[in-house]
Amino acid sequence: METPNESDPLLQSNSSETRIYPQRWYIVGVFALFGCLQSCVWSIYGPMDLAIQAAYGWPSSSFAMMTNWGNIFFILTIIPSSWILEKKGLKSAVLLCSLFSALSMIIRVFNTKSIQRFTISSHIGSILNGISGTTILSAPSVLSSTWFPPNERTIATSISQMFNLFGNALSFMLGPRIVSDIGVNATDPSKTPETVKERIRDDVFYYFLYILIAEIIVFVSVLVYYPSRPKFPPSTSSSISRVDFVSGVVKLLKNKTAWFIGFAYSIMIGFQSAWNGIQSLDYNSIGILDKEAGNIGLVSTVSSCVFGLLFGYLADRIRRKYR
Repeated sequence: METPNESDPLLQSNSSETRIYPQRWYIVGVFALFGCLQSCVWSIYGPMDLAIQAAYGWPSSSFAMMTNWGNIFFILTIIPSSWILEKKGLKSAVLLCSLFSALSMIIRVFNTKSIQRFTISSHIGSILNGISGTTILSAPSVLSSTWFPPNERTIATSISQMFNLFGNALSFMLGPRIVSDIGVNATDPSKTPETVKERIRDDVFYYFLYILIAEIIVFVSVLVYYPSRPKFPPSTSSSISRVDFVSGVVKLLKNKTAWFIGFAYSIMIGFQSAWNGIQSLDYNSIGILDKEAGNIGLVSTVSSCVFGLLFGYLADRIRRKYR
């Protein structure tokens, strides 16, 4: 009986030929841009909360609800979204979710002049964008294992995840600069002059329009060219047949280790993500206005992105060194 070598795969693949394609960087790049925009839209209201309160009369609870819709519908749609990713492939999942994200901005951009329509469209748009977030968080590992060799998978996953986090920074950078709170009565936003309110509504329209154009570019890019998988896998492990979706979910739910890992990750990311979208409200309560609050959010989020990418790169280097 032949003794297997420790470097041999435990499961046999369907193909012995492997190949690494340069298109893998395009695939992860488009996905990273999509994730960045989706996250920016998710937290789009918080960084300009003082201006929004003045122009549309929103209470603080409305800002919290906009980010909450994303979390609520993520929970409700994660299983069907994962099924689409598993059964229909990466392109179908990304195309569908980029469409939802673009629709979330189309609904909003044409309703910035009316207070009532703006509020309603903002809730609907936040729900649609929240649904698109399921693929943003579930697809990076699938993308990296499908397109990248083992020694590049950690950095590929890090790029996808860190650009999603950078979307928060983008909202802090763009929001207060495009939609300025100059002229707003910080003590009582409702007493802001009507001319300032009209200017803010115009600024919101153009801000949303810029984001919509970027969303459409991503959608068209995925529609034109975004293969779900390469002709030949990047490694032997990438060609191994996967577990059936339903049985895989059942096994995962029974896996205690997976529950512990998920719980630890949720505590670490959950509080940070929830607070990121509304931290400007806390800053405003102590006299820090939108632009300065945006700078604080920008620096803190960019720092997280930089260190995330750095540790992803180091993880790949360490893996390569100690193989």
